[in-house]
Amino acid sequence: MVFEENGTHSINEYRTSSSAEIKRHQTPIVKCIEQRFAQFQGDVDIECLEQLQVVKYKVDQQYKPHYDWFVEPKLMTNGGQRVTTFFTYLQANCSMGETEFLAIPFNKSLHEQFCDILVCDEKSTE
Repeated sequence: MVFEENGTHSINEYRTSSSAEIKRHQTPIVKCIEQRFAQFQGDVDIECLEQLQVVKYKVDQQYKPHYDWFVEPKLMTNGGQRVTTFFTYLQANCSMGETEFLAIPFNKSLHEQFCDILVCDEKSTE
């Protein structure tokens, strides 16, 4: 469900999860998490990070394949293009949730190290 500024809401069938953003530097703990994420991603400037987002998926909920690339100029005003993503899972008994590049074929035998960080299945290893 998407809540609009005017108080209305609509169902988004593309992303069916529940989510909430956490204000930047809201608490010392949030600031520490932001700093660790920035360090892990190559010491990026912490101010370039998007706000932290907590997402919950119930059984049968999803986020369909999508592009993390903005084409509309108005969307570029919030920090520009996303160049990195960091996921932390609070529930260890889960599957899926990875980043999969559906349109980038690669040869698993030549690029085996990618399988450490990307999904390597029969669709992506032609």
